Amino acid sequence: MIKGKPVMNILPLLLSGGVLIGILSNIIYPKNFWVSCLVLIGCVLVWAFWRPFKLLTKRLTYRQITLITGAGLALIFLFQLLELHFFPATIYHDPFRVIYQAELLSRGHYDWGRTVYFWRFPNNVPITYMLAEWLKVTNVFHLTTNTAIHLMSIGFLDGFIAICLRTIHRFSKRNDLVLGTLLFFLCSPFAYTYYLQVLYSDLPILFCLAVSFNIIARWQQYQRWEKWLAGPTLFLTIVLGQLIKPNLIVLAIATVLIIIALLIKSRQRLVKYGLPLVIVLLGFAASVPAQAGVLNAARFTNNPKYEVPTTHWIWMSYNPQGTGKYMFNDVQTEARLPNKAARQAFLKKALPARLKQLGPVGVVKRWLQKAAILLNVGGIQQAYTGGFRQAPSWYLNHQHRIHFLSEVLMRVYFVTFDSYILMKCIALMKRKQSLTVPVMDLAILTALGYLAFHTFLWETESRYGQAIYPLLLMIMALPTPVLQYPAWVKRPNSRQTLTWGAAILASVVMVLSVIPLTSHKRVIVAAQRSQLSLQFDAKPTAIKAGVEVHQTITANHAINDFTVQKIPHSLVQASLVNQKTHQKIALVSGNDNYYTKRALPAGQYQIRLQNNTDKAQLVSLVKMQRYRLAPAPLKIGNKSYPYSSLIYTAAVRPTLNQ
Repeated sequence: MIKGKPVMNILPLLLSGGVLIGILSNIIYPKNFWVSCLVLIGCVLVWAFWRPFKLLTKRLTYRQITLITGAGLALIFLFQLLELHFFPATIYHDPFRVIYQAELLSRGHYDWGRTVYFWRFPNNVPITYMLAEWLKVTNVFHLTTNTAIHLMSIGFLDGFIAICLRTIHRFSKRNDLVLGTLLFFLCSPFAYTYYLQVLYSDLPILFCLAVSFNIIARWQQYQRWEKWLAGPTLFLTIVLGQLIKPNLIVLAIATVLIIIALLIKSRQRLVKYGLPLVIVLLGFAASVPAQAGVLNAARFTNNPKYEVPTTHWIWMSYNPQGTGKYMFNDVQTEARLPNKAARQAFLKKALPARLKQLGPVGVVKRWLQKAAILLNVGGIQQAYTGGFRQAPSWYLNHQHRIHFLSEVLMRVYFVTFDSYILMKCIALMKRKQSLTVPVMDLAILTALGYLAFHTFLWETESRYGQAIYPLLLMIMALPTPVLQYPAWVKRPNSRQTLTWGAAILASVVMVLSVIPLTSHKRVIVAAQRSQLSLQFDAKPTAIKAGVEVHQTITANHAINDFTVQKIPHSLVQASLVNQKTHQKIALVSGNDNYYTKRALPAGQYQIRLQNNTDKAQLVSLVKMQRYRLAPAPLKIGNKSYPYSSLIYTAAVRPTLNQ
């Protein structure tokens, strides 16, 4: 507790520690000295130019800001459409399994046993059911599943962006913060990569948090009729969020603590904010029967043979050989046990053993490691995407530089943003009264809940940490005590010196480092990597004797690394045929893949799988209902399947002379 200050001031102190870890993580990781220099220089440039930017934007009227924001949102939408048209990504792992099952449900096929995935991880059943209901609507209009998913992604993503911008504009009254945030959404990969291409639970939870906190913060400003609309909206948003992402429960805990604090410190404010806070708790209470209703409507039944206990995730996060992230070996270890009860008995001994193996120092190191991963944004844009299905040649020639610059841009923004939040936390630590703006304390407490959950208990991923972003935006928007900066910071000469110095350093570092930073990385030229995975007992496809399976791919760049997924022990022969020269390249038959490492020129190629044996053989195919997996259809014999595909990757791997 800070001497002479309210007890609640300990919350911004704790949050400042988490934010500081995020700042250091985004500066340092991934470890590369020159990239870290560029990130730091970028942050200095943002800081140096922020004052003139603030003075420039301060002249703009409310109407002008609204028009600029609207134009920015329109541009974002246009760029998103161009991205989806020219750069469709191949989606894999959990999000694809959700799409696959949702398609089946939308067409009345309630078979959850195509793989054991949902029996092992039933937490994704609600989002699958939600997507299936949406597909039922879009099926009426004969839309493909791709279009339906993109519409939902854009709705959640652009809705989130619009709400955030409106929240900042309404509560901060600062044009520079509004337009600065708009520039980030417009120019960074945030709105054009993972959240746009992949529909999964991370995006809806951002939307739900933004909507919920916006309603709570505005509650006192609503007229009576607006409250009648806002109340049910808040209730349904909480129910939806809890169904999709159960760790939203940290908001329920934070809400209870805030109600208790208001009951003790300020009953007058409890009267003002009590109703929306109670609605939040009612939403969480209603999510329990709602989940049972969803499971019943989806005709899903848990299967103890495959289900993993909750403590599995805690045990996995403390693997001494890991970093706190998902560990496939741990999943395999538990999968070999006969049922959930056996896994619980195993974990009862295995979890304490792991903690003992790490020791107190190792456990603390793991906490810091998990927090650093959670708050790092360097790799979010590639999450769950296995490259583009067919990237244009001009992009492939510059892919490394584009990825490098976009990663640096994301890191610069979040280091700058987190630094601003750190300053806000320091200002909040000095306040003489707490709970003057209860939604501020609620946002801080919820953010701390997310940090604690993934740092101390659960596995961690960078995308999980994004859940605190709308909470930090709310903290940024709400007023706080004025923090006095040192006099030298405000001197124009100091700013000019830092600006020019940073610009010169940036030029030197760019010249010295861009080439080594952007070389020696594998480039995916064309790919189709969506699959149900053999690890979840996905069933292979049998093709009769003498049958040929083929599919055309287009490589817009020379390649030297080509693979097609294979079923182990299958006797099917594979080859790659250049459609222009008709040259046939026999693919080497490995255990899991057919492959070639030969250098091949850009052009169209046909993948051919031939069963030259006298009996049926197994091949690895993906068959969808109306979800287009690849630019060209799969052909089995003379029959074409536009929504089916082989699993392949055409890439350029670095050579020794690069």
